[in-house]
Amino acid sequence: MAIVSWRVKCSWDRLQPQHYHNETFSTVDLILKQDDSTLQRASAEDKPSVVCPNGTPLYYIVTGSGVLSSYDEVKVKAIISVGGGFPAREDIFEIRLRSIYHVQSIIRYESATFPYTPETLLNKERSLSEWLQNSPLALVLHDNLGSGGNISTRVELDLKARLCVPWMCSKAAHSTIVIVGGGETYDLERKLFTHRDPFEAAKALNMSLIILDEPGHGLQHIHLDYWDYSFIAMDMTQDEELPSRILDALKDTKLDGITTFSQRYITIAAKAAERLGLRTEPVAALEFAHDKHKMREALGTQFLKVDSYSQLQGIMLEKVEEEIRYPLIVKPCVGSHSFGVSKAVNRNELHRAVQKIEQSQTNNKGILIEPYVDGPEVDANFVLWEGELLFCEITDQTPCRGDASNASASEPFVETTILYPSGLTLAEQDMVKTRLYSDLIRLGFRSGLFHLEARVRNSATKYQNDAGIVDLVPVRDQNQAEAEVYLVEVNARRPPGYDVTYGTLMTHGVDYFGLQLLSAVGDESRIKALSIPFAVDSPQLWAALEYIPLLPHLVHVPRDFCDQVLKNLTSSHAKIILACCFWPDRVGCSVDGTILAASFIISSCFSRRHVMQAAREVQKVSQDVLMSFKDLSG
Repeated sequence: MAIVSWRVKCSWDRLQPQHYHNETFSTVDLILKQDDSTLQRASAEDKPSVVCPNGTPLYYIVTGSGVLSSYDEVKVKAIISVGGGFPAREDIFEIRLRSIYHVQSIIRYESATFPYTPETLLNKERSLSEWLQNSPLALVLHDNLGSGGNISTRVELDLKARLCVPWMCSKAAHSTIVIVGGGETYDLERKLFTHRDPFEAAKALNMSLIILDEPGHGLQHIHLDYWDYSFIAMDMTQDEELPSRILDALKDTKLDGITTFSQRYITIAAKAAERLGLRTEPVAALEFAHDKHKMREALGTQFLKVDSYSQLQGIMLEKVEEEIRYPLIVKPCVGSHSFGVSKAVNRNELHRAVQKIEQSQTNNKGILIEPYVDGPEVDANFVLWEGELLFCEITDQTPCRGDASNASASEPFVETTILYPSGLTLAEQDMVKTRLYSDLIRLGFRSGLFHLEARVRNSATKYQNDAGIVDLVPVRDQNQAEAEVYLVEVNARRPPGYDVTYGTLMTHGVDYFGLQLLSAVGDESRIKALSIPFAVDSPQLWAALEYIPLLPHLVHVPRDFCDQVLKNLTSSHAKIILACCFWPDRVGCSVDGTILAASFIISSCFSRRHVMQAAREVQKVSQDVLMSFKDLSG
C-alpha cells in the first residue's frame, strides 16, 4: 500500500437544492498543495492523517489534479452521490458536464464500483475517505476569477443546473436493438458517419445494436471494437416485401426493439416492429407524417395536390390561383432535406417548379402546392412518452436563399445556419410548443422523438441585416395581426441529425439518440430522467450550426478540410465544438447549394450576436479553403 506524501486541506458542505427535481448529489471542496510528509484532513479538531492507497478516489484526485507537478494550490470539487444504485447511463457526467465553465478537467476514478449505497448526509461526522466512497468523479477548477471571485460557488450553481436529473437508478437489463439502415459513411477511419452517436449512446445504456443494410456498406467490414454491434447484410429495396425480409434476416434472434435513424425506413421499421410485437408508434400516424399530402389532410390545412404537370393545366391551375394565391410553395409530397422545394410568385414560376419536381423523379407520391408563409422559421424537437410532453426545444433557421423577396423558383430552401436557442419572444415560443404538440397528438402520436419545422406568421420579430449579421429584431408595427403558427413538416421517430443533436447536447444536456433507443425498448424511467434539460432560466451558452455548401463548380474537398478551416480562423472567444466533413477526399459540386461539404458547431458564452459573428467567419473561411482547391479537381 503506497502512501502519497502530500498535505490536503479540505472543507465540505451539504448541497441543498430546494426546487430541483430531487437531491442527487453533495460536494466536497478540496484544496491541494504540495507539502513535505503527510496527507491530512484539516478541521477544528485536527484529526489524524489519512492515507490514500493506490486505486482509491483520493489517490486519483491527488495524482490527476496536477498538484504533483505544481507548487501552487489546486482547487478540486468532488461530487458525492446521495442516492444509491447505478448511473442512468455510463457517460452521464460526460453528457451533463460537457463544456462546463470554470472547470479545467474532470477526474474519473478508474476503479469506481457500483452500486452506490444511499446516503442520508445528515449532520454526522465522516472522514474524507468515507465521503469519497460515494464519489463518481471530481472536478479540477480554474482559479481564474481574480480577486473577489468565488469559483467554487460558481461551479456549485452550475452543477445544480446540470445535475438536476435523477442520474442514479436501478441497474438496467442488457437489451438488443435493431437499427434499420446503417446511415452514410463519410470517413470510418475518423469515425465520421451519420449514425455514430447511436453507437456511443448504446454502449453507455448497456445495449447491443444489430445494423441492417445493403452488402458492402461501410460498417460491414470495419468493426469498431469499442462499440457493441453486429451487421446483417440484406436487400434493402424499399418495396412491400422489405418488412418480411427484415423478419427473415432476424429469425431466431432475441430482440428488445427495432428503430431507424433514416427517414426513408421509418414506416418500414414500424411495420417490422408491429409484426414482432415490439414497441412502435402506429404505422398510420407515421404514414401521415411521412407524406405531406396526408398530413395536410389530417390537420385540415390549406393545400392542393397534383400528380403531374399536365394535371396542373386548366381547371386545376385556376383552382390553385383562386384558393391559395401567390406566393406559393411547391414540393414533393414525400421528400427530405428540402430537396425539390421551390417558391413560385407567378404562373410561369409555378409551371417551372412543378416541371422541376416531375423531371427529378421525386414526385412518385404527388406534388404539393400550398401557401408560402412569410415569417421566421423554427425547428421544434419534441420528446413524448404516452402522450406526456417530456421535452421541447425550439431553434431558429435563418432565412435561406429561397426566402428572399426577389427569389426565383430555382433558389433552394436549404438552411445554412441553425441557432440555439430561439430568438423568438417567449410568448411565441410557447405558442409554437403548444400548437405543434397539439398537432402531434392529433396525428396519433403518443411516444417518441419528433422533429418538426414551422413558421410564425405575423411574428413580433423579423430578420434584419445589421453590419452583415442577419438576425431577429422586434417588429414595430402596432397594427400587425395576431401571430399564428404554421406547421411545415413532421419527421417522426428520428432525431434531427447528428450535428443538430450535438448542439442540443451542449445547450440542454439532452441526447436525442439515447432517448430514441430508450423509447424503442420502452424504458420509461430512464427516458423520463434523461429528458430533463439543464435547470436554467437563461442559456448556458449560445450555439450556431453552420452548414458549408459545395461550390457551384467542381472542387476537390481535402481529407483535412475541417482542420484547414480551423487553422485559418482568427482568434475568438467562441469555441468550435464540432467539425464534420461530409466529402473527405472527394470531388463534387452543387449548382443550387443543396449539397453540403461540411458542418461546424460554434458556441459562445457571451451572446447570440457573438456566436453569429463567429459563424459568419467560419462560412467565409470555409468557402476560401474550397476555392483554393478549385483548380486541383482537374
